[in-house]
Amino acid sequence: MGKYVLSRERSKIFMSKYGYYLGMTPEQQDIVKMIREFAERELDPVVKEYDEKGEFPVQLHEKWGEMGLFGLDVPEQYGGLGLN
Repeated sequence: MGKYVLSRERSKIFMSKYGYYLGMTPEQQDIVKMIREFAERELDPVVKEYDEKGEFPVQLHEKWGEMGLFGLDVPEQYGGLGLN
């Protein structure tokens, strides 16, 4: 099993045990929810195949950019969202 698959499983266990939104603002909760839904819809069906082949899912990377997920913590003055 690849590293990504293992880390996703650990993440699911942690979140179910300790609470998904522990200490997050509503804005952060929305972003996490959007990312989780994207991962479940777009990554889960193909991640094992990419992992086994040692390939990078360029198409999915581009979708992340389209969703505005790059630069989440980059200050707004530099074109990011300025989140922490």
